[in-house]
Amino acid sequence: MEVCSWAAGRCRGVRGLASADGALDVVTANRDDGTISTLLNDGAGVYAAGVQTNAGARPITVAIADIDEDGLGDVFVVDQSTPGSIRTQRVFPGVRAPSAIDAGDVNGDGLIDLVTADAGGSIFLATSPGQWDVPRTYIAGRQLMWVTVADTDGDGIDDIHTAGRDSNTVTILRKTGCID
Repeated sequence: MEVCSWAAGRCRGVRGLASADGALDVVTANRDDGTISTLLNDGAGVYAAGVQTNAGARPITVAIADIDEDGLGDVFVVDQSTPGSIRTQRVFPGVRAPSAIDAGDVNGDGLIDLVTADAGGSIFLATSPGQWDVPRTYIAGRQLMWVTVADTDGDGIDDIHTAGRDSNTVTILRKTGCID
């Protein structure tokens, strides 16, 4: 569902963000005006008007995770105007035309890893809080359009879920010891 009456232009990637007050907030990527919008929850499910922040020329989706372990959600933005651009105040090299991003612990080491949907899919394994290794490619269909990370099999380790545009596939990659 896309809801973006508060933002200029089209939005994508509406996601939850646990802010310092513990209420679930909302962040969107606003492709047409180069911003992200943050809508703060008052704790009773009422959201304040969106606060816009510049986020590149064509932000298309966001992911939120507490990568620096300060108790606050950190926002990652996929910017389609710069090939391989994932913004958290820096550009991550080695990703080809990402269309989606998510974050979670995909190898069970307790650190937040990044996973992108792109031509084949990329995993950035965390080496310490807020630091990642070079991307590793995973194959889960052709021209991946979406990725999400969640523990679907209850083993305590996040699994990778993808949707492929050209292959018409949905794939679940479970932790089997191969992601180290």
